[in-house]
Amino acid sequence: MSAPTIAAAVDLPRRLRSRALADWHHKTSASLAKTGVGTYPGADVIRGYIQAELDATNARYAQVEQIKRFVIIDRDFTIESGELTPSLKLKRNVVYQNLADVFEAIYAG
Repeated sequence: MSAPTIAAAVDLPRRLRSRALADWHHKTSASLAKTGVGTYPGADVIRGYIQAELDATNARYAQVEQIKRFVIIDRDFTIESGELTPSLKLKRNVVYQNLADVFEAIYAG
């Protein structure tokens, strides 16, 4: 069995997806039309943006505490799905149950 790895499942709400693309566009002065951007969640632009932010955040932590892998969830967490409380707090146990296959794939490598 390999050593544990810190991983994350990222829920990028619709408003932040647009913001991520706009911010990336502003920082790189690149045209989104020229990038061949795919549809969310597989868009290389959004994944690159999240990786850059994650790299900046990881720099503040020891190697053993850094997030090594992540996956972008293709939907929002909602109250209706039972993943959020009415006060919009994340129900981690429900999220883990609903996304068990995603977490297994992350840790499988």
